[in-house]
Amino acid sequence: MQASPSQPAMPSAADAPVYVLRNATAGPANPDSDPRGQLERMFGERLVFVETHNSAEGERAVREACEKASMVVAAGGDGTINAVINTMMQQPSRPPLGLIPLGTANNLCRALGVPLTPREAYAALGSGRRANIDLAKATCDGQQQYFTCVASGGNSDRVIECLRHEDKAAWGPWCYLRNALPVMADLTGYQTRLEHDGGELNLSLWNVMVANGKFAAGGLQVAPRARMDDGLLDVVLVEDGTPLDLATISAEFFLGDYLEDDRVTFLRTRKLRVEANPELRFLADGETLTGQPFEFEAVPDALEVVIP
Repeated sequence: MQASPSQPAMPSAADAPVYVLRNATAGPANPDSDPRGQLERMFGERLVFVETHNSAEGERAVREACEKASMVVAAGGDGTINAVINTMMQQPSRPPLGLIPLGTANNLCRALGVPLTPREAYAALGSGRRANIDLAKATCDGQQQYFTCVASGGNSDRVIECLRHEDKAAWGPWCYLRNALPVMADLTGYQTRLEHDGGELNLSLWNVMVANGKFAAGGLQVAPRARMDDGLLDVVLVEDGTPLDLATISAEFFLGDYLEDDRVTFLRTRKLRVEANPELRFLADGETLTGQPFEFEAVPDALEVVIP
């Protein structure tokens, strides 16, 4: 990722605390998944280590961290990081965000180049490097949700819906491909109307992907051209077709740039409005979005993050 110039740092004393927020249910059962020891050596008495067990605890910890900390570190999977960011975006001041990947996909960490091995990610927190990144904002059913990487709707959403916790534990990132097979045998076409900066499209689609970052599901590059510092959303539309079309697109996905396929429409836009029949449901960094119309918007330079 090419970093944009960082915003001025929050005023803070050199001894301001570093808050590490760890999802108690995230991460494999090995010593590397518990960052406390290494971070105590790194930050000493500045370290405030908070283990959260539910969303209410997490929100309280994030609010406190935004008031007091010089840095907030989210230790968990994509869901944990998503929850931390959404609470941070509601606060008047936001310290830089560091990341420790403890999930299955770790899509934001992949996009930012954060090491996927927890022990290496701890060390990267001391790099001193910062970058501003864009976020994407979805509005539906009167609610707003921020996401960092990809909101996927259509048949890709159905794949993720089939996942169970035990699938992730047993198969790791391959669980997403495993669960795609039964859905591919029974694809739904969505009659979709999309309004974007350049006009309007009416298409029958298999999938709609709205991307701020490259990665979704198990670290798959569903939006290979997406940047997190350009102020734009990448929109990938996979049109309805035949099983042969699907096989061709799938092969191109794994072997090359599937965005060049005739049945794939690719565009960039600051804002996007989506309605479909049957009604779409989106998963934005794993969080469910319902209630069309869906409105998506790029939020430039929304968050300062720690990068290696």
